[in-house]
Amino acid sequence: YYEVELPLSEVLAAMERTGFKVNPEKLKALSEEFGQKLDELTAEIYKDAGEEFNINSPKQLGEILLKDLSSR
Repeated sequence: YYEVELPLSEVLAAMERTGFKVNPEKLKALSEEFGQKLDELTAEIYKDAGEEFNINSPKQLGEILLKDLSSR
């Protein structure tokens, strides 16, 4: 705590006070790139699972991982 978290909190507080520059074009490009990659990974997960489900649902994900995929 004293060696990592406390010093980091001072840095984060300074960043919050002064702000930092962001390149909006680069941020948009990264967002699109990550969105596309997320879509690809989601499609791959659905293909491997053999069905679509809510990946963000721990219950549904658990059912797929523990029941369906373990029986393969």
